[in-house]
Amino acid sequence: MDNSEKTVSEQLEEANERLNARREEYRKLCQAQELADLKVYDPILEKENITKFSRLILPHITEGLPITLVIKPATPDMLRRYRTRVAKAKRNKYDQIDPAESIAAVEELASKCVVFPDKDVLARIFDEYPTAKADTGVLAIKLAQPNEVEEGKD
Repeated sequence: MDNSEKTVSEQLEEANERLNARREEYRKLCQAQELADLKVYDPILEKENITKFSRLILPHITEGLPITLVIKPATPDMLRRYRTRVAKAKRNKYDQIDPAESIAAVEELASKCVVFPDKDVLARIFDEYPTAKADTGVLAIKLAQPNEVEEGKD
């Protein structure tokens, strides 16, 4: 039976089956890549005694499998430098900090808080995903904050 003899419903079902098979194969490849990345960055986290970290998973660099960025918390010194840089930033006529200055400060912090991948791959990632650098810096700042504890109300 060729496609001209199949109903639209049958053709749609076959197309969805092929799509689902490709999705399942891609999911397996992504899991294998995640495991490979974990085998690389877990010893780094252990060696540097990093227990609090965050992962930012990006779709890919150009083409391929997702890539994981592992971010550690900003240190108190890093946060001081960040805050000082933002405090000294140029302000507009409404006394608001120039967004470019604020973004540059958070991006500088980001480059110091990425544990994985290495600097060359990271540079390619930040070229491919320009906003990832600021996202990474914000995560490093959030990780540096003390954990909030919710207490029950009486």
